[in-house]
Amino acid sequence: MTTWFLCLLLLAFTATVFPVHSAEKNPRITLLLSGKADVHLQTMRGFKQRLDEYGDITVALDVKKLIDDKTEDSIDIGASGSDLIIAIGSRATRKLVDADIDTPALSIVTPKVTFSTLMNTSESASKRHRSGKFAGIVLDQPPLRRIRLARSILAGSRSIGVLWGPTSSQEAAEYRAAASTAGVELNEAVVDEDANPVPIIEGLIKNNKALLAVYDSVALNPNISKWLLYLAYQYRVPVIGFSRAYVDAGALAAVYSTPEQIGRQAAEIVYDYIEGNSGNLPLQIYPKYFSLGLNRSVARSIGLSLPDEDLLLLQLMQAEEGRQAQ
Repeated sequence: MTTWFLCLLLLAFTATVFPVHSAEKNPRITLLLSGKADVHLQTMRGFKQRLDEYGDITVALDVKKLIDDKTEDSIDIGASGSDLIIAIGSRATRKLVDADIDTPALSIVTPKVTFSTLMNTSESASKRHRSGKFAGIVLDQPPLRRIRLARSILAGSRSIGVLWGPTSSQEAAEYRAAASTAGVELNEAVVDEDANPVPIIEGLIKNNKALLAVYDSVALNPNISKWLLYLAYQYRVPVIGFSRAYVDAGALAAVYSTPEQIGRQAAEIVYDYIEGNSGNLPLQIYPKYFSLGLNRSVARSIGLSLPDEDLLLLQLMQAEEGRQAQ
């Protein structure tokens, strides 16, 4: 009787300790890269380094690169035999959507609008997304993080101008909600697909003390972005950018996530999934880790004093930790 009881106790203990996915303790993971650009390779490196830090799982990694159309056509994702597929970049994510397979998948380093569009244009991908089998860490920074940055740097301003285009307007509601949370008013302007954005941008700059740049393929594409920075500089209006490159080009500041940071976050999600700490993959989330870029040369030229970069980054991180703890 005692032996039988001990066996039952041991079985109960084992069921509690070992996670849901313990059968996949040594999983096969396919890393599907959109190419061999630095951003893809750095993301992969961040993923591998974080996964290696855990030490209690052994992962068989199969790396595939979509270098050109020929290699893309030759790669059969459905035949990979993987337990999980990670698509790095938009091209790899599109390939994974077109593959129409049931393997759990995670898309990373893809813009939010692109990821949402891909999920909505494929019935199969949409179904997998809703069921937690096709997730995404989008490239965009959360609106509240960006608006908090603007408030921290531009303490005297409670309003900020923002320009919407055909694609970025899909984010307008979330930005308005974030602005309300941060106690900031958004002064908005809209550029239609057939409109000349330059006069609209100039009017927005003249009527605001600061601008929040939200990327849009029409309203704020690379050529128009240069005009916005030029006009803002002429009117001494600071611009909160959306990338490190935009800060280097003349924006005052930006929060952004490096490829290594996104790769690190992806590894943490994969680890939790393998260990059974999460039943499904997250549907769509923003980058957890982020960096801060400041352009002190622009600040001096327009008469602004910027805070210490490390201190400001710490304040932004603490603000998010405090909100999560609520």
